Amino acid sequence: MKFALIDDHALVRDGFKRLIETQHEWQVVVEANTYLSAVQSLSNTLVDLVIIDISLPDKNGIELAKYLLANKPDLKCIIVSMYDQNPYVSNALEVGVKGYISKRSASDELLKGIEVVLAGNTYLSQDVINKLQFGHVENSTLGVSQLTERELDILPLLATGMNAKQISQQLNIMPKTAHVHRANIYKKLNVTNNFDLLKIALSEGVITMEELTL
Repeated sequence: MKFALIDDHALVRDGFKRLIETQHEWQVVVEANTYLSAVQSLSNTLVDLVIIDISLPDKNGIELAKYLLANKPDLKCIIVSMYDQNPYVSNALEVGVKGYISKRSASDELLKGIEVVLAGNTYLSQDVINKLQFGHVENSTLGVSQLTERELDILPLLATGMNAKQISQQLNIMPKTAHVHRANIYKKLNVTNNFDLLKIALSEGVITMEELTL
């Protein structure tokens, strides 16, 4: 597996590189410290997963993830940042980031997060999950009970980070139909982002904490 590290601190990149390369056949092939240098380096280098810090000198890491995923849909992205609260997490999930790890716990959780994301799942570090557990979401008192059967099928997929195209493939429906269901779910649950949707899914038992940390 080939990795890219995007962080403006050389010591952080060095630490992550050492950690990643303890794993057999895992190799860091790209390092960059700005949005622009990352875009340039990754334009002609193939990698499987990019680890991105939010705080970059020119643009933030979520903008970088959005650009990369728009141009390379099969790429996997993990944000590793000190900013482990909303709206950063929700913005990252919205653009297709599959992992969000607090820098406070990166030394303990980075390898596990990488494995989960490479397997096609979403990973949130315990710091982020704690905020999900104790955060409050204003939503309809009817909650998920007002969702249709198909919307209940789609809710856990959305909550764990799937986009409309991925949902359409998994459920064998048209992408446009998946977009309509997504809009209806957001409206009925009175949410505007995947982070709040994830809170509701967890609180209602639609998904479990273990599904985000396996």
